[in-house]
Amino acid sequence: YEKMTFREHFNDFHPIAKLIFDVIIVIISGLVFFAFGIFFLSLFNSYSVMDFISVASSAQDMTMFKELQMLYSVSFFFLPPFVIAFLYQKNIFDFLGLRKSPQISSIFLVPVLIVVLLPFINWTMLINSNLHLSGAFASLETVMRQLEEKAKILTQQMLYTPSVKQLFLNLVIIALLPALGEELFFRGILQKHLIEWFKNDFWGILTAAFIFSAFHFQFLSFLPRFILGIVLGYLFISSKSIWLNMLAHFTNNALAVVSFFVLAKKGISPDTLDTWGISFVSVSFSLILGLLLFLYIIKKERSI
Repeated sequence: YEKMTFREHFNDFHPIAKLIFDVIIVIISGLVFFAFGIFFLSLFNSYSVMDFISVASSAQDMTMFKELQMLYSVSFFFLPPFVIAFLYQKNIFDFLGLRKSPQISSIFLVPVLIVVLLPFINWTMLINSNLHLSGAFASLETVMRQLEEKAKILTQQMLYTPSVKQLFLNLVIIALLPALGEELFFRGILQKHLIEWFKNDFWGILTAAFIFSAFHFQFLSFLPRFILGIVLGYLFISSKSIWLNMLAHFTNNALAVVSFFVLAKKGISPDTLDTWGISFVSVSFSLILGLLLFLYIIKKERSI
């Protein structure tokens, strides 16, 4: 009788147990990393731990709030996947899809794909915003829309800056770190175990995309984020490289950050971003060309 290693024990878990374990690890390790982060930030700044707690609830100090956002992304999404991967496989980079490099053509085409899909994505957001819950859920919708409006105002406060230096900081906090951390967890960990549970790529990708969109607690943009999650899911399945996902996710977020900056500079309302490119011709062109480009990338990546 050969004694099983701890990794063999973890890999022997039922997929549902793995999913529960993933969430537990994210919560525990995230809280630990976050607590250490706040402690070190308080050492190198004039803030106390209580200052951070106060800002987290009120966002009165935007500089400190951005530091907390950065710390949150790193603590709960970027670092925990490495802890989880270590428990399942000795080669962490292989497990997370960080080892394999995507094709050069895909590196150029994926950002193009995200840009091409923008009119279609904006159209789905418009459809989403016109959906209403009825009956007993009507009051829930009212609460969700109020919370979303508050979140929108807070996001705009974070994004608004006349400084190019602050623009690059926003790109790191709002575009880069979420792209890295969320892809490592939702595609690198969660989707992998969901596919193992369903024994089916389609349902695993669909469920991961649903959880990914629901996690953001933004009712008015659930549908476009869900569609984006499906695109990201198939990119990872096809390429086996998480780098393409990170690039696509970053491009999507960065476009919003840069567009807000440019519009604010020109004194144009950022709300125009939500309706950009919405016409029958542009949406149809966006969907058809985006689908063809997406299928081409998938085919090229699967051919390796």
